[in-house]
Amino acid sequence: MDIYSFLATGKLSPDIEVGNLIRHPGEVGELTEEHDGFSYYYRQPFSICLHGSKVVSIEALIRYDEIFIRNKQSLLKRGSNFFRTINLLNAEQIKWKFVQKLTFDDQICVRTSGGVDLLFGKDDMGKMSLSKIIIHDLSI
Repeated sequence: MDIYSFLATGKLSPDIEVGNLIRHPGEVGELTEEHDGFSYYYRQPFSICLHGSKVVSIEALIRYDEIFIRNKQSLLKRGSNFFRTINLLNAEQIKWKFVQKLTFDDQICVRTSGGVDLLFGKDDMGKMSLSKIIIHDLSI
């Protein structure tokens, strides 16, 4: 699935973005889990978390689904190399910046212009590779 728009805007659709209230949660996707007031919905390739009726996070599930930026040559997956991923963002003109408070010895975080965080951690070979793509409400 092409996630260009998600990376560039942080939105899945005009109605589904972090902070929005959802009137009919069943329209978000398939309910997969509920606990402690949080509900998790699956909408390929995304997991959408609601707290009550408010969207609090959207995560691209890079472990399971094939996701890419505009075309299949721009495939993103768990373990994608840091520099290759940054080159893909640049090639697609998606602005990004480092997030210092989420960057340290074993992790690098970059945030796109849409507010989406791409987290990279050290793999078994000691190289930084993609581990998570997520946007979340920091007020919770």
